[in-house]
Formats: sequence, structure tokens, C-alpha cells
Amino acid sequence: MLKRFLALIICSIGIALTLQATEPLIRSLDIRGLQVNGTTTLIIDGDSLGKNPKLLLPFPATQVLNPKSTDKQASFNLTLGKDVIPGFYQISLLTDGGVSLPFLIGVDHLHQKPFAKAIEQLPIAMHGIISGSQILESQFDGVKGQQLFIEVEAQKFGSKFQPVLHLYNSKKLQLAWSWPTPRLSGDTRLEAILPEDGTYIITMHDLEYAAGTPGNFRIKVGQWEFVDQVIPSGVVNGQIKSVELMGSTNGIKIDMPTSRVNNTLALPWPLTGKWSGMRPFLPSSTYTEFVEQPSPPLQEVKTFPLGINGKLTSPFEEDRYKLTCSPKSKLRFDLFAERIGSPLDAGLVLRNDTGVEIARSEDRPGSSDPLLEFVVPEKTTSLLVCIVDSLGRGNLKANYRLVIDDISVTESGIHFELATPIQRLSLAINDKVVVPVWLNRKGYKGKVEVGFSKLPPGVKVEGGLIQPDAEGTLLTISSSGMNNGAVLATLLGKDEKNIEAEVQVLNHPLQKLQPWLASEIAVAPVIEKTIPFSVEWKNIGKDIALVQGMQLNLPVKVNRPDPNTVIRLTLLTSQNAPKSNNQPDPKVAIRAEKAVEVAAKVTEINFGVLVPVAPIGSIYDLSIQADLLSANKQVVLATAYAPVLRLPIKNPLLFSLDKGTKLEAVFDAKKGAEFLFKGKVQRLEGLIGDITLVATGLPAGARFEPALLKADKNDFDGKIIFPVNLVPQEYKDVKLSASGIPDAKQAAVKVNSKELDLSLLLKPAGKP
Repeated sequence: MLKRFLALIICSIGIALTLQATEPLIRSLDIRGLQVNGTTTLIIDGDSLGKNPKLLLPFPATQVLNPKSTDKQASFNLTLGKDVIPGFYQISLLTDGGVSLPFLIGVDHLHQKPFAKAIEQLPIAMHGIISGSQILESQFDGVKGQQLFIEVEAQKFGSKFQPVLHLYNSKKLQLAWSWPTPRLSGDTRLEAILPEDGTYIITMHDLEYAAGTPGNFRIKVGQWEFVDQVIPSGVVNGQIKSVELMGSTNGIKIDMPTSRVNNTLALPWPLTGKWSGMRPFLPSSTYTEFVEQPSPPLQEVKTFPLGINGKLTSPFEEDRYKLTCSPKSKLRFDLFAERIGSPLDAGLVLRNDTGVEIARSEDRPGSSDPLLEFVVPEKTTSLLVCIVDSLGRGNLKANYRLVIDDISVTESGIHFELATPIQRLSLAINDKVVVPVWLNRKGYKGKVEVGFSKLPPGVKVEGGLIQPDAEGTLLTISSSGMNNGAVLATLLGKDEKNIEAEVQVLNHPLQKLQPWLASEIAVAPVIEKTIPFSVEWKNIGKDIALVQGMQLNLPVKVNRPDPNTVIRLTLLTSQNAPKSNNQPDPKVAIRAEKAVEVAAKVTEINFGVLVPVAPIGSIYDLSIQADLLSANKQVVLATAYAPVLRLPIKNPLLFSLDKGTKLEAVFDAKKGAEFLFKGKVQRLEGLIGDITLVATGLPAGARFEPALLKADKNDFDGKIIFPVNLVPQEYKDVKLSASGIPDAKQAAVKVNSKELDLSLLLKPAGKP
């Protein structure tokens, strides 16, 4: 379709362009499941599927393309061996134009079929799409005493469908029902034992009768094995030898694996059974992990950061731990129950040594799991940390994990996180792509090195260092030729202690459910020829910087084979810009001045970048993404990237004192005291106008002069005046700063100088 459209454009403008390689676009799949040790037919609808597409699979399988497949629909027969591990996976479609966005698919031992009104065989997994207030119905024949599971998977796929299930007998008498639950990540499951032989009816609908788009689902009916919880739920690799799986069959113990998938311990399924659903896993913890022991009743813990793993097995049980702590320290207690699939409505209680309750926490916003920050009282060196169920319940599945951090210690519990918006990369020969990687430091202050776990030969990465004062980086990924096909790669970040963290794909639906999938990125070659198209900087100075509160104009030059086409320019930065009302927050976001298009026959343009007055970091990467558009501006024909600029943040207002920041004055019982000093301001980068001078942290009654420095003045005589009631001593918490208006059109927007820390020594009268 796109090639025919391009041909019309070429004919209309009379210029022979080389056809752009077009990545395949997947609109829908008829099913989202594959059968282990069986053959499944998968039909994909989309655009630019090519003549000979192929699926990029993370497991061995035989795939046969139906010869009747077209550029709009591809049909595959996929045969999986018996050794493929059940779970959820990402698969992508490969064509000569590159690789599609990934889509999620379930893999298990069930037969996979499109949704039907009659079920002929159990167990089965049926697939479909639901919308709005639609109610779907299917029926099957059952026998008395038959145990049955019915489960809908939707939210796990990123669907907007909130499933509610009903089970009726042939007379439409309801036997069971279930609705979305956090334990199943917003999906639902019901369990029933059929009371008699006969026909049974299943109906499902959206919780609010308003299923959004996409509304895809997979409904499983019959008997299979599944895992909802792993106990303990936090481990240090190599320290725990076995774990317990809780689900359809409770209390199955398996040996811990000796290897990990990135920072996650993906667990093996037990050797027997038809396993289905999310593959069980454990995060590889960097905390000291403690597992509840059957005795003694009061267990002592004292290391920070700490993870405690336990279970409330009987009604009204209370697990108690004696925690050694320091007076006045600030502790953070984060209790996981609902978030790890436990049925507990957990409560956290702190008691003193005599058992008297001194703090309690139950729900937090969006979860029934408690969160508590607590300052240890003076002279207190231990606490009783107690776990309860708020409803007094307890059973074999009622597990929990309590994480305790001493947040009064700077380094306690520090762990950085990384994210990228990129889900796949299609690279032509001598092509390059710029990829943002954003860093959430969470207290970490050092550098991070970012790179791929593996890449095809001929592909290299530049710009992988995130400096200690940066919020992220722009990676430049280039190809000199990829001869070995596509790979599934993972971006990893490594800190100064060689601790690794995966770069998660932003807003990935499986980030909490199978996190190793949320870091997979398909990298594939583009075999089709591409349009010769580029964007570059023109006459960029060596000393350019991002000046706080001002605009940076970047000269851009584009090169295209047809001067009559239009180009859209987009700013890329290493800043994950915070949002306000779904727009970049102007107070902190580096952003484009306006939407920019390079009109026909224009080759050079200034791209305006607005710099906030108070960015978090001190250095940022910038690039321009240029999209070559079709005549109707609906199709991107080619994409190019400008070389990455790594620019420092520069303050246009410098503020200093002539003789340092340690000031002295002699106390006078009648007049008080005056601290006299001289200072100056420097207006840089075109900053003009009046400057406001401010002193903060002054003791009550003290004041500072002057408050204003006129536009024609740079030097000033400063004075801090103390009243007579202040005691002679050293005052250390005083800060002095200046602020100015970088843009006269925005009088409310001010840029602040760096603060100066003053030490004011008030001497007693008569003391030399």
C-alpha cells in the first residue's frame, strides 16, 4: 500500500526517489496464545507486512508462512516443541523494512482458538476482543463433580477491558462469579465444582460496561496448573536453596535456579502438570533477607536495609520481630502483601519494649499494603515490629514481605532506575538512531554506564555514560551492516560498584509481572533501500550552553532528494521531562519553543530550545529527530537524527562577595550590630534589568540591605543589621542569593544565582 502511494507521489512530482524501508505495523492478532508441543495458526492483520515476513521468537519453533498471505495479512502455522517454557513472551514481525513493535502472547499447554459460542474441548484458551457494554457468552457440557477454573487474562496484555465473569447452569441460575482483583493484576478467575451433568453458560463483561480500546482478552476454561505467589518473595541469589509455589496446588517446593535473567530470578515450573499463566519469578534482592522461622516466637533483626519474609497461617495471628535501631533515626517500613498476590489485608503495628502500640499503618493510596515512616523516640534502641491481618484472617497463602530502610542514613536502600521509550530498533546500512535513556537516581549520585547485553556484528553504541550530574543520556546506535539477522537485546545500566539494572521500556504492561520482558528490545536490519536523507547542525559554536531561563537557537540544515517535501523536527533530550497538565512543565522541562516544520524548498532553519530556570541536572544531551513527510503529512517516509550535543547548564547570574563569606561584627547593647561587606553581580548571556538580593536564614529581627540592585549597577555595599536582643555567637544558617528576570515578557519567571553560605560571627562588646 505504502509503495503504491509513494509511486503516485513520485509520478506527481516527477522525481525518482529511492523507496523508504517501512517497518511493519501490526493492527491485530486473531489469538494471543501458542500451544506447547502443538501447532497453532496465528493470523496477523496490519500494514507493510511484506512478501516474506518472519516472526522473531524468543524460543525455538517451526514457523510456516501461509502462501496466501498478503501485505495486509500474514498467516503462520507455529509448531512449538515440548521443551518450550510456559509463560508470557514478546514476539515481533520481521520484514525487509525492519521489525514491528512487539506484542505479548501467552504460551502454555492449552488449545488456542478464537472465541466461540460453543466450547467443544476442555481445557481451552479462547481469544477475542470486547468493547463498550458488550456481553460475551459461551457454553460447554460438564459432568457432576467436575472441578473447573475459568480465568480471563486482559489487563496483563495491556488491555482496557476490566473482566467480570459469571457461571450459570442451563436454567441461567448463577453458580459463581468473579470480578477484577489486584492479586491477578486486574484480571479475574473463578473456581467451581459442577453440581450436575448438563450444559453450563459462561458470560463476561466489563466491570463498568465500558471496555476501552484495546479490548483484547484470553479466556481459559478447564483444568490447568498455575502459580499466584512465591514464598519467600525476596531472595539474595545463592543464599536460599528452595522456594514454595502457591496456586492451584499449594506448597510445592522447587530448587532455586543457579542463573538469573538480568536482575530477576525466573523460576522453573515443576516437572509435571499443564502450567499456564505468568511464569513465577523473584527479584534478586540487594537487601539482607530474613525468612520467618517457626520458633522462637520473637525473632530478632537488626541489619539495614532489611527484607523480612513471612506468613500468617492462622486466624488473628500476629508475627513479631524485635528490631534493633538507633534513637532519633528515621525508618521506612514498606509492607508487601496485595502487591505480591497475597490475600492478606495487611496491617503494620509498632510497639515499644513493653508491648504498647506506638504507631500503626494499614492502607496506602491505591493499595491495601501499609507504608509507614517513623522517627525512633529518644532513648529507644529497639522496637517490636508486628504484622497482622486487619480482618483477622490467616491461611497457607497469607504471605508477606516487609522492607525496612533507615532513611536517615543517606546510602540506605539506594537503587537507581532506568527507562527508555524505545521498544525496537530497525537499522539500515550506514544508518543511525538516537535513543533516550532516562535515569531516576532514587538517591544515587554517581555515574552510570549504559550498554546493550548483545548486539549484532556491525552495530555500535556511543554516548553510554550518564555523568553524576546528569538525568540521562542520548545513545547513538549506528550500523555498518547487519548480516546475522535480528536479535533480542537488553539495555543495562551499571553503577560505580558494578551493580546492574535493566533499562525498562517505559510503561510496559509486564514491568511488574515478568520484568525481564519489559527490558527486551528487538534490533533488526533493514534490507530495503532507504531515501537519502539527513539532518545536521550548521556552524555550532564550541562554547554553546543551555542558559537557565533563556532560549537557545540551534541552526539546523536538512538534506533531502526532493526539495518539495516537508520535514517535521522534534527535540530529543536526555531529560524525562516532568509533565504539568499533560504538557512539559515549563519550570523544569527543556522543550522546543514551538512545533517546527521545515517547509518545501527550505534547507536551513533555527530551532528554538527553551531552557527552564531551575533544571535538576547540570548537563544534558540534545538531538533533533527529522521526519520526512508524505504530501498529505500522514506518512513518515524517512527519519534522520542530528549528532548528539552534550551541553552544560549555565547560570546567567553570578553573585559574589569581595572578601569571602565569613563576616564579623561587634555587639553593641544600644545599637545592636552591623555586618558590612562589598559584593558584585555579573549579568551574562544577555541578562539585563534589575537584580533582587535576598538573605534567608537570618535570626528573628535581623534584616538585609540592599534589596534591589538597579540595571545600571553591578557593585553594591551590603549590610546585615542585627537588633540588640540577639545573643553574641556564630550564626551559620544564613544564605545570600540574587535573582533576575531573563525574559522581560515573562516578568514572573526569575532565575536565581547560586546561594552563598554566610557565617556571621557576632562578638561580645569589648572583645578584640
